[in-house]
Amino acid sequence: MTGLNGMPLETARVYDWILPEIDRLGDQSIQFTFTNATYYPVTYDITRVAKDGKVIDAIAQDFVGANNRQFRDMVDVFPRSDVEREGYLWMTSPEGLQPSEIYNNSVSKDWIRGIDRRKYKGIYKIYSPQFANVPGWRTVLNLINANEAEAGADVTISLHAADGRLVGQLQQHFAMGEQLKDDLAVIFEGSPGTQNITGWLEIESTLDYILGTLTFHGEGDRYVATYELSGTPLSRFLFPVVSQNDAYQTGVALLNGNPESAQVNLEVWGTDGTIVAQKTITIPAMTRIAVYLDTLFPDMNPLLVGNLRISSDKALYGFSLMNDSGFNFLMAMPAIPLF
Repeated sequence: MTGLNGMPLETARVYDWILPEIDRLGDQSIQFTFTNATYYPVTYDITRVAKDGKVIDAIAQDFVGANNRQFRDMVDVFPRSDVEREGYLWMTSPEGLQPSEIYNNSVSKDWIRGIDRRKYKGIYKIYSPQFANVPGWRTVLNLINANEAEAGADVTISLHAADGRLVGQLQQHFAMGEQLKDDLAVIFEGSPGTQNITGWLEIESTLDYILGTLTFHGEGDRYVATYELSGTPLSRFLFPVVSQNDAYQTGVALLNGNPESAQVNLEVWGTDGTIVAQKTITIPAMTRIAVYLDTLFPDMNPLLVGNLRISSDKALYGFSLMNDSGFNFLMAMPAIPLF
């Protein structure tokens, strides 16, 4: 197996969203997919935005047929001569769609869901429970000012060690629509404390609608996995697919961004609906854990397929990463609310 991608099942349509990737290495192909689960045609508009926030071009009133899933290659939507200009797509649909994009550089693939812009209303801080600036890994931050205020936003990007210590900080003004996309090692190259370290990421802005992703790259880009930065912590959630055995591993990152410690209950469920492992841990204030399942549950029998359910007395940020033992693929899985 040389690639694996996972996405949660979706029930809600989005009406105003960002497809955050256009170009990564210059040798990629990018395909868009739009699902219309209604019984009538749905229209959408596309605006292509450069990294500096300037509009490159736009397409109005395209459509997806009733009960249809549409695939469109980037080179068919926009001319090949323009593809190498980095940036992103800002899209809207009055009726709503379920959008995503597929990145393929012939070595690895990445499936990225469209970022619902509306859910960042009133959100001024976004987080990732994990970054890795260590040999063999690259962590790329893709940050976009999707606020329509012409004055722009002042943004502070902070890197913290796992124990919460501030190891690097960058303040930058983002013009309306502006995008920052680069390796964290490059963004913070003047900060020695940010090199050869793992930890968690915090982004604070003077305006809402600041959104983005982190992408984890392996050596030679033989695998990539993208995770959407989160502005809404959860107290009850699950990771629907976990595996821990000689062939597959699942790592879990949990961030407690609260000023008090969190008591966290973790349960691994098997496919037969029974709990196969369980424990309660304490995550101190403003710290995160990032461990494989066999570290959390050293006595657990090898698990081919299961799910991990988490409940906490403080809301947490979390995501999981699954890989095979040879690191031929890496799959990011966001936390899914559990009610």
